[in-house]
Amino acid sequence: MHPDDRRTFLEAWKSAVATEKEYQATIRVRTVKGDYVTLTGRALPVRGPSGEIREWIGCTTYEHDARPQPRQTAPLHAAQVRAARALLNWSAPTLAREAQVSFSTIRRMETSTAGVRSENLRKVRDVFERNGIRLFHDGEGRACLGLAERGAS
Repeated sequence: MHPDDRRTFLEAWKSAVATEKEYQATIRVRTVKGDYVTLTGRALPVRGPSGEIREWIGCTTYEHDARPQPRQTAPLHAAQVRAARALLNWSAPTLAREAQVSFSTIRRMETSTAGVRSENLRKVRDVFERNGIRLFHDGEGRACLGLAERGAS
């Protein structure tokens, strides 16, 4: 990590832990070649049944990877479904209810989205996006998700 960014990172993390809210920080990290790349890290707490923080789940993206590709080129991936549900702290039955699909459809989607009706994939994607989760693939085709920017529609 770039020495000038250590304080930014620590303050953002301490604030997130103290307030139990979203963590976000943009820092520079040195690569194996010795140059620096800019990364943005974001995380949210995942709460247990009593409301306690069970764990933090997040992602780190290169600045140039952070832009979603057009929706039609980014098929929904099972890992995205699982991670987005965890970020929202929703049970599978809650996701099924919100997306208006069956519980068994959600369970199948969390294993593999192959063979799931495109209408059901769209419903799940739409409910995630309405609740602030962006689903996309990075420049190398990896399935990703992120939090929608505040104020973005």
